[in-house]
Amino acid sequence: MDSIALAATLTPGNLEVNAIAATQGSPTEDKGIACAVEGQAGYGVAGDDPLLKLERYSHIVILPPRRFLDLLAEVQPGGA
Repeated sequence: MDSIALAATLTPGNLEVNAIAATQGSPTEDKGIACAVEGQAGYGVAGDDPLLKLERYSHIVILPPRRFLDLLAEVQPGGA
């Protein structure tokens, strides 16, 4: 968890995205996507269906937490 905190990027929150709210009526998920875009993230981690069904937004791959942890383990020294 500490390594994730060290790699975190603060974003200004200026970008507005309407990927989920336009179809599902929930602006909360759009804020997460906007943050990922502003922070130039490669992955978004989500546990809710609207984001997981989206699968990808722009260059961001949206994964459930378990799959993301599996990917981290693959790239860590000694990972599976």
